[in-house]
Amino acid sequence: MCIRDRAYPASRAIMMLMKMGSMGLLDATLVKIFVRELSLYPIGATVELSTGETARVIASSREPQSPWVGAILSASGTRLVSPRILNLSSFQAFSIRRETAPYPEVFAGF
Repeated sequence: MCIRDRAYPASRAIMMLMKMGSMGLLDATLVKIFVRELSLYPIGATVELSTGETARVIASSREPQSPWVGAILSASGTRLVSPRILNLSSFQAFSIRRETAPYPEVFAGF
């Protein structure tokens, strides 16, 4: 695996680091600490949830793949009147499907 001269979404870059750690190319313990501190999805990242809703990451949790998010758009793409705040590590029915392009508007402070 090599680093190329292109930008990757933060989640993909961190997943690459995790893979390199599991392959012994990087110190696995340091990679785990780094990922735990950073989160797989950095604060401010825009993500698509398994429900089809669009959300913004607002805080990390103990599980790097399951941060706190604020749902801002419904699955149909309409703006939610009252954004829902979810701790994805507490809700098995919700997960992040993928990281998306940043959403330009600020909703309820996030």
